[in-house]
Amino acid sequence: MRATENSFAISAWRVRQVTISGNNLSGNLNGLLIAHSADINVSGNVVSENAGQGIQVLGSKNVTISENVASNNGDMGITSLDCDSLRIVGNIVSSNMNDGIGLRTPFRVTKVGDIIVIANTVTDNDWGVFAARLTNTSILDNFVARNRVGISLGSYGLVAHNTVVESALHAVSPVGIGNGTWSRGYPEGGNYWSDYAGTDRCSGPLQNACTAPDGIGDTPYPINGGPQDGYPLMRPRNTLPIASLNVSPLAGDIATEFVFDAIPSPGVGTPVETSLVRWDWEGDGRWDTEWAEGKTARHVYEQPGTYTVRLDIKNPAGLRSTAGNRIEVSPDLTKPIVTILSPSDGAILSSRSAEIAGTAADNAAIERVELSVDSENWTLANGTYDWSGFVSLTEGPNVVYVRAVDASGNEVTVAIHVTVEIATAALGGSALEWSVAIASALAALVVGLVIAVRLRRRRKP
Repeated sequence: MRATENSFAISAWRVRQVTISGNNLSGNLNGLLIAHSADINVSGNVVSENAGQGIQVLGSKNVTISENVASNNGDMGITSLDCDSLRIVGNIVSSNMNDGIGLRTPFRVTKVGDIIVIANTVTDNDWGVFAARLTNTSILDNFVARNRVGISLGSYGLVAHNTVVESALHAVSPVGIGNGTWSRGYPEGGNYWSDYAGTDRCSGPLQNACTAPDGIGDTPYPINGGPQDGYPLMRPRNTLPIASLNVSPLAGDIATEFVFDAIPSPGVGTPVETSLVRWDWEGDGRWDTEWAEGKTARHVYEQPGTYTVRLDIKNPAGLRSTAGNRIEVSPDLTKPIVTILSPSDGAILSSRSAEIAGTAADNAAIERVELSVDSENWTLANGTYDWSGFVSLTEGPNVVYVRAVDASGNEVTVAIHVTVEIATAALGGSALEWSVAIASALAALVVGLVIAVRLRRRRKP
């Protein structure tokens, strides 16, 4: 479904066990609202260019938000308020005016918690991931880049194994609203910070065994606000897959088979060969294929138009990246080809009923083949690519027409001339036999008459 120009494109209040999937929610005041609900799954949606929130969850429990794209919204990409048991997994959250992912509760300390933010790609927002006044919050294995503030944790929870790069301020822990932990300890380590200035010459829980490096910085990474990442990683634990694609051709018609290839792009990133891909042929937010290892796909468009095909790549860690390419699909104007194999043009036939047979071909598909003897009244032949049918002829010269029509309505007509000779064809070699028989009968009759006349004359006195 595509929804535009609404206050909320989709709003779900006080519902249970609902899945919201495969929608394009763009150009609204707000995208998607889940309120006071439970057991909700929000997956595979594109929520972009809304004036306010992208995906908003209020006062709900057991909600999973996975593999959505939340981008270019006027406020937050994905936000929750006063929620419990919330999983935000594998989303692409980019270029939102406020938080990319914003998690809040209106109270300083509450029972609200069990929030997991894992394997999301969070880029080019004001705040990347913002969590405040929550309990038991886990922010893990995310790729956070080019935000004004990368990660802000004002909650009780864990921040670990994230890759945080190219942000004006990589991490903040507001004083007095939560006491988070910024690493998993030794040897699992903390996070990768692109502005970490320390070295790695030592190893061990205290980083004081200086015989060999261990991939963990020897000194802690300071978090703005007081805490520190005691075991900063020297290399990213997860790198972002880089989505890129080739399309051949870039323009065609509704009979064209377009070929799409997912290919690696230059720069740092997980090679596409180690990732899964899926495709959205129309750019409508609904993924038309499942995740698959194959990097080449083919598609034929049924309707002409301009389409933006979208590629989605996911690496083994669950991080995703998308790319798109525009193609033009025009109507199919190629006419089919039809050939009459029998009878041949100029043939002389011996019957008024004649079987016409031949072949047809098209760049896409033959829809039907028709026969006519006057080019006005048509009968359907049997078959399409190999076809045959019977027509009723008149004695003497005839024209037989054959018309092939393809799936796009293009048509072509061919004709042959045939002649029906009933008398000649019916008697053939037996005509002479009948002539001889008749002549013999007449001669016998004459002879008989002559003999009879003579006999009568002899009887006269």
